[in-house]
Amino acid sequence: MRERYLALHLPHLGAERWVRLGAAEPAHPLVTVSLAKSGGVVDCASAAAAHAGVRRCMSVADAFAVCGHLVVLPADTIAEDRLLRALGRWGRRRGLAGGAPTADGLLFPLQSGCRSEPQLAALALGAATSAGLTARHGVADTPAAAAILARQADRPRVREGRIAPPGGTGDALAPLPVATLNLGPAAMRRLDRLGVRCIGEIGDWPDPALRRYLGAEVADRMQEALGRPQAVHGAEQVQGVVSFAARPRPQPLPGLA
Repeated sequence: MRERYLALHLPHLGAERWVRLGAAEPAHPLVTVSLAKSGGVVDCASAAAAHAGVRRCMSVADAFAVCGHLVVLPADTIAEDRLLRALGRWGRRRGLAGGAPTADGLLFPLQSGCRSEPQLAALALGAATSAGLTARHGVADTPAAAAILARQADRPRVREGRIAPPGGTGDALAPLPVATLNLGPAAMRRLDRLGVRCIGEIGDWPDPALRRYLGAEVADRMQEALGRPQAVHGAEQVQGVVSFAARPRPQPLPGLA
């Protein structure tokens, strides 16, 4: 039986935890700040702050330049982790196994049972909403793909989440921008130079071609998202897909060799 995963993305967790404690009104722009870096850096922005243009990793000075009436409070990753684990326990009591905390939410492995995937997703969203947290969901064949779909639910008109049909994870990811793979700057510059914009443009590349032309980071992220086993390095053909290295090279025009 194919494994399935439900990712719950909580984009404003740190800020909304403070709102739960009464530190600010829900409609007031609020940010949590990491003091580990010089000058303070925004760790999480509430929905109101994000709407005003404040973004994660922005300096506090820049955040105030964008939105002058911010409430600034310290980030508390330990308290946020406790809140996530409490949500996970709530889910387990209602049939959602696992509930392991992730970088921006929770991950639930789905088991076949009396509830459908949309019902389980609605259950997880309901738990987060009842706790005063904004949540989005994604369901797919791999944990990484489920997380990508959940994060993409922040985009306009997607609303609460996305569910990829069993066996259809690749098709669901294909139109999404490569930036959703959470790549580093060097990998993104390489993809930009090659004109690669969406996941579907490299979704059928075999592992050796990805590693040779786009680097190990891109290959690893694609393997995580699509759940494909890594091919033996050096092979030029995997499951009928030929890499660029195995394609005929263009011949120089006469007189220009």
